[in-house]
Amino acid sequence: MMTATRTPRAIPLAAALLALAAACGSSEESSTFPNVRPGASADAGEDAPLLHDAVPNPDAEKPDAPLPDMLTVRIRATDATFAHTDGLSGQTPLTAAGGIRSFSLLRNQQDTHPAVIFEYGADVQEASFDDGSDTFVGAIAVSEVPAGHYTIARMVQAYSRYSIAATLHDGSTATPGTLDNLIVMSDGTMVDGAQHDAGYYHDVFGAPGEPPVTFEGDDALVPVYSTTAGAVAVVENGQWAVYFPVNLDWSTGLQSAVDLVVTVNMFESFRWTDVALPGYQPGVFDFTATSYEPVVRFGGNDFTTTVE
Repeated sequence: MMTATRTPRAIPLAAALLALAAACGSSEESSTFPNVRPGASADAGEDAPLLHDAVPNPDAEKPDAPLPDMLTVRIRATDATFAHTDGLSGQTPLTAAGGIRSFSLLRNQQDTHPAVIFEYGADVQEASFDDGSDTFVGAIAVSEVPAGHYTIARMVQAYSRYSIAATLHDGSTATPGTLDNLIVMSDGTMVDGAQHDAGYYHDVFGAPGEPPVTFEGDDALVPVYSTTAGAVAVVENGQWAVYFPVNLDWSTGLQSAVDLVVTVNMFESFRWTDVALPGYQPGVFDFTATSYEPVVRFGGNDFTTTVE
């Protein structure tokens, strides 16, 4: 996850996916390794009989061929204690999720033909970042993964949504409640039944006994370059691409089904700077309808990548 900022009249939103560690560069979105979707029928050929001339098929009663072994990508999350040393205030999100559009593996920073594990286009797979969550986000047949030693992963995040505890100030009134945030990070994203480009946001503040307050617009600032805890995120052709390191030595190719699991730590991962204003409290995220305490970072603190 990386931090996104927005104009002062809007609710803050920090977006994108994993605060991972690594270096990387830009890569092409296309690949010579397309996603495989099992079940495509074979061409019958010119000599296939017409329907009314069909003859009994001796193999008709045989079971379907087994599905191929798959490489699957999963995202897990944990709220295990993590020691922050940045001097900022922080809280663990009440809920957090991200829309994952694509996932690729690169051999190195100069790799212009990455192995595309999946690519959804405008549609996405939403992954939960709640404690204990385990989300399947995509897969490819292992036979379609080229042999190689992969050192970088590229994950495109289409949007980010999360809920945090916050206090809304209006004059001398301070109302504690919950701020639910959605921000679109990549152009042409389908979310909640509508398509939006990067910069769209929809935020709702709710408090017991009070009507919800909604903030919506399309001018949230999506940084073209961002780093968090060593991760690198860049806007590439309108897509928010997050790069992070892996160490997958598949030089001899994959021979059986595997799960590639990315685990992210979310403990107090929403980080902000407290502001000394009347009624504001340290360790509380305070905001008004037109201003907010500066969000410095929102994203995972640490990650591990494992193969199972």
